[in-house]
Formats: sequence, structure tokens, C-alpha cells
Amino acid sequence: MTLHFALPLPPLVPLAPLVPLAPLPPLVPVYNPHTHSLRGSTRSLRTLSTPGDTPMSTRSAIVSPNAPKAIGPYSVAIQTDGLVFCSGQIGLDPATGELAASDVEGQTLQALTNLKHVLEAAGSGLDQVVKTTVFLKDMADFQKMNAVYAEFFGATPPARSTIAVAGLPKGGLVEVEATALR
Repeated sequence: MTLHFALPLPPLVPLAPLVPLAPLPPLVPVYNPHTHSLRGSTRSLRTLSTPGDTPMSTRSAIVSPNAPKAIGPYSVAIQTDGLVFCSGQIGLDPATGELAASDVEGQTLQALTNLKHVLEAAGSGLDQVVKTTVFLKDMADFQKMNAVYAEFFGATPPARSTIAVAGLPKGGLVEVEATALR
């Protein structure tokens, strides 16, 4: 035998009349520092707007007469949204295009001097750097590089990663890239 129970239903509540929703604001991109990209945008998009229709994203290449020219198909630096993204600088003498020194201290000195000139051309400076990445051909040179590096950044140095690599352009011993505020 099967028993069936009938449960009483709650009384129906009248629905409120539908109210039109306000339109959604346009998608505002969010900068992702790990991928150096804007989430919510496309790579080809050059200018984006906020609800106030204020330009949010512009992109321009930076060139410095006091730093080496790019030695490949890349920009020495890109300026966008109050940030400057600097490509890696090796210890090249801007006048000759050759390594300025044969030791890691001399190459670090030249690489950071080149980086300083690139940042200045972008309207920034070493005091505005928030993150650097240092590439070393030999991690045994870490202390020597670090001693020169410390001379360029004051009491509050930027965040930094140091990575050992198998090789660098032109046989360099050190390369430094940076992201800075503008």
C-alpha cells in the first residue's frame, strides 16, 4: 500500500511590476602585471573609454638618443596608462653599439645608465621604477652585480627578480628590464 500526502501550497504572492534596469557601464579593462596585459580588452584596441568617456589607454614607443637603439624587432620602451615598460638593457655603449666593458660590474653600470636614459626619455626616472628583472649569465656574478645595482636605487629599491640565463645578446653578462610609473 502506498500513501500519498497532499501538502498545502503557500499562498501566491503578487509579483512587483518589472522595472527597467539601468544600462551596464562599458567594460573597464583591468591591468594584469603578470601578463602585462589588460583583461577585458583586445590586443588591437588602442583607446578605451570609461563611463565618463575619458581616454584610458594610449600606447607609444619611447626612443632615447642617449641609449642604444633596439637590436631587433622590438621597442626600447612602451609608455601606456601612466606606466613605462622598458625592454631589457645590456651594457652596450650607445655610441659604438658594442659592450662597454668585459666584466659584470662595468656591464651592469652601463645597462643601468642606459635604463636611466630610456626612463628619462619617457618622462620617468629610476626613482619611479616599481619592478626590475635582472638576467645574469652566471649567478656567481650576483654579488658584483648587486653592488653596482644598489648605487642606482635609493633607500626604497623596486621589487626585483634575478634569473640565471644560458646566454644574452652580444655575449653580454647582465641584462636589466624595468617597469616604472610615469
